[in-house]
Amino acid sequence: MTNEELVELIQSGENVTDNMEQLYNQNHGMIYKIARRYTWGASLEDLTQEAYIILYKAAMHYDRSKGANFCTYMMIWLDGKLKRYVRQTNRIIGLPIYRQEQIYKYNTIKSIYTQKYGREPSRREYANYIGVKLEEVDKIEDIIYSTVKSLDKSIASDDEDSHTLNDIVGKECEELNNALDDAAMAEIWAIAERVLSPKQWEVIEMKYKNKCTIKNMKEKLQSSYQAINDTEYRALLRLKHNEAVQSLAESMGIPI
Repeated sequence: MTNEELVELIQSGENVTDNMEQLYNQNHGMIYKIARRYTWGASLEDLTQEAYIILYKAAMHYDRSKGANFCTYMMIWLDGKLKRYVRQTNRIIGLPIYRQEQIYKYNTIKSIYTQKYGREPSRREYANYIGVKLEEVDKIEDIIYSTVKSLDKSIASDDEDSHTLNDIVGKECEELNNALDDAAMAEIWAIAERVLSPKQWEVIEMKYKNKCTIKNMKEKLQSSYQAINDTEYRALLRLKHNEAVQSLAESMGIPI
């Protein structure tokens, strides 16, 4: 299936999650190539995760009637948005030089471990590489991720009243959680566990079912805020477009 055909299906709301995965996979080489240009300011893992969200935005804004093929359109979006993402991520005014060096080392070792071992370093591995105590790793991460809030970035425009990812998918999941009775919620959890990947289900279960804080999730999952947020977004998007969830929500009179 061509990029343009997949985009048309995504825009129509047909099997969005699977079609997005296919669109991402068949353009992975180009996405990876563009993301690597900006590893000076963020880890490759974070860049490729952000690229997935940018790809979705590009798909929703693409207008085939204007003549450009989607690959060209996607490349322009990725290059511009990733450049802006890196600038925002590194815009930490008044940060001491020693802390900037620590952040650089943090991102470096994270990128190395992700590419070489397929995982993030442990807190102790971070601490050993950077040359700090374990508690300092938390402070460094707080600085880094205080400016990286992927679920609260606008997906439509930079207008003040534009919706965010959290407004569109997170809030709706909360409404379901609060409004449905125990039997219905049990069915929701069963559907979620069945249709989500093990990693996605773990994040959703911890946050929405067990009410874990993001700090506790980060410690238990040994993962970054950015990675957890991205996994949550993909999981909620999959649930949002699941027919069984839509049918159950409709029967309860809850828009989704």
